[in-house]
Amino acid sequence: MSENHQNLSTPIYNYLKDALLTGEYLPGEQITESSCAKKFRTSRTPVREAFQKLSEDGLIFVNPNKSVEAASYDQKTIIQLGTVRLQLDLLSAKLALHFGSNSDFLKMKDIAIQCYDAETRGEHTKAISLDADFHIALAKTSQNLFLYDIQSSIWLRTQYMLAHDETSNKGYLERIKLHFEIVESIMARDEDATLAKIKEHILARYDLADDLPPGFIDKL
Repeated sequence: MSENHQNLSTPIYNYLKDALLTGEYLPGEQITESSCAKKFRTSRTPVREAFQKLSEDGLIFVNPNKSVEAASYDQKTIIQLGTVRLQLDLLSAKLALHFGSNSDFLKMKDIAIQCYDAETRGEHTKAISLDADFHIALAKTSQNLFLYDIQSSIWLRTQYMLAHDETSNKGYLERIKLHFEIVESIMARDEDATLAKIKEHILARYDLADDLPPGFIDKL
């Protein structure tokens, strides 16, 4: 990739990512190279480069016929994501309990407040973004770079799914209120309570019981 094309593809990527995460593009909706190239007054090459990155992020699908569409995820895939999220958040919390400081946890509490306030104001897209920030901050506090990178990547897809899944909006305010209880238990260095609250938080969004072996969640 030439430096010139990279410089051009970055704003195209950022624009399309924001448009996908805010619902400007609906799942299954086609996105054409020509329209993007026209909008940014550029050739199609940097648009293709932006598409490639968005495809790696899981926000768009590039079909065999080269057509591009906003990603669509079925319920089975969403459940699979929930299973991974549960494991990663539990691992993040266990490590954060050991490595994190009260200063780290107070930063998480501030994000939790901002997230809750945004949702109560009806700023749902902003609340989802702050929801992502909360869980990524938990992973960052674990001081495991790989865990942080994985969570950051997964939360792009999670934000996208939350933005487009109407059923996920039900009870959303109550779910994000659990951020406060997670922070309280982790600041108290209470591992059992912290892990229990994280399970409650994730399972309020994803119905995992039918897709996992009996007793699997209880043993985590």
